[in-house]
Amino acid sequence: MKKLVIHFLLFIALGLVACKDPIPEPEAASLRSPADNESCLYVALGAATANVSFEWSEALNTDRYQVEIINLSTGESFGRTTEFLFSSITLDRGFPYAWSVTTSSEISSVRTESETRVFYLEGQEQFTYVPFPAELLAPSDGETISLNQGNITLSWRGADLDNNIANYTLLLGTNPDDLETIAREITVLNYSLSLSAGTAYFWKIISIDEDGNRSESVINEFQTAP
Repeated sequence: MKKLVIHFLLFIALGLVACKDPIPEPEAASLRSPADNESCLYVALGAATANVSFEWSEALNTDRYQVEIINLSTGESFGRTTEFLFSSITLDRGFPYAWSVTTSSEISSVRTESETRVFYLEGQEQFTYVPFPAELLAPSDGETISLNQGNITLSWRGADLDNNIANYTLLLGTNPDDLETIAREITVLNYSLSLSAGTAYFWKIISIDEDGNRSESVINEFQTAP
């Protein structure tokens, strides 16, 4: 009888553990300011730097917010953790930046990243802007694709505060450190070319505006199916 009681209590305990609600994961924060693809508002600290205010909406099941900023020209990254819905960070002027917010909780190991926005931090007495680095759309990074009679179409998205992008240059190759210029002065947002099957390729886009300003995208990789 005693063994039956012990087994019964053990069964109840296991049932309670099995029915326990899962730990809630932190939700993604909704970014508010700076806006996407815009020149942001700031407090100038001098000719070289400015204080930029970042704001976002409250995310459920969240204890901390990690603001992450990347200088898209230099690749330098910045980060700051806060419990509030805003943070001010000093950045170099005259560069494009990307920013996002990662949420975390004390009771969950999950970290949830928001969307990523880009903005331009104006330099002193700046009259023209460098284009934002092109966003590579297709193929997506790490994708394996089937060629259409040996052909593929690469596509991307460009943006410039001056709205005066003149053309794009496409670079592609099988070694990310030795890309070949495939085409110059492309005036559309896609390019078709013939590639080999069963090969890993790397590519990037250079955006050039009418004032001669240039920016380079990240390098993405894709694989052609055998």
